[in-house]
Amino acid sequence: IGLCLLGMGFLGALLGTGSCMFHETWAGVLVGLSLALRTEKRFVASAITAGLAAAFRELALPYVLVMAVVARLEGRRREALTFAGVGGVTLAYLVWTWALVSPLVQPQDLTSAGWVRFSGWSFVLDTTRWNGLVAAGQSIWGPGARGVLCAVVAPLCLLGAMNWRGTGLRLPAVVGGFAVGFMVIGRPDNYYWGLVTAPVMALGLATAPAAIIALGRRAALALRR
Repeated sequence: IGLCLLGMGFLGALLGTGSCMFHETWAGVLVGLSLALRTEKRFVASAITAGLAAAFRELALPYVLVMAVVARLEGRRREALTFAGVGGVTLAYLVWTWALVSPLVQPQDLTSAGWVRFSGWSFVLDTTRWNGLVAAGQSIWGPGARGVLCAVVAPLCLLGAMNWRGTGLRLPAVVGGFAVGFMVIGRPDNYYWGLVTAPVMALGLATAPAAIIALGRRAALALRR
């Protein structure tokens, strides 16, 4: 069951809706792969993959930062420096790209309306639509079911992520950090940003059953006292 739930986060490129053309889709896949590659002794491949994710879409840069900070908190200095270095190189690449593109911008070109909107929890729910369970539910019950499905799936993803310690604080920090960030940054039409977080959110969903069982046991113990 856990593997099936985990797979729900990697369906963005396979849904047949054109999402495979989004940079966010592949950035999300690379973020999930980076987290899977990281071990206590081997982290270089994970860091490089994280840098590629950020190169695809700068929205993945917070993930690189979280990996560096958590490694430093755990006393893994080399790992922290590796992720920080990869983040610095990626940031330099993005600045270089900006420097190349800026002279090409014309006064009559359209400008962004800005992304700081404080949309709150509703935007977090909207980004959850890329989970395979939500997509499957929509196909069965219609588009009107999306809001209810997202309202169920998103909290389960967060619950599972906060309870799981298979990667230390990494998964809780990444999932929780993106959720908080999306409450502040993102217009309603930016819901496709959820493609970046879909794989790691699905990892939280895969561990949600274990989290629910653990909570149930704690509640039972508390009632017996």
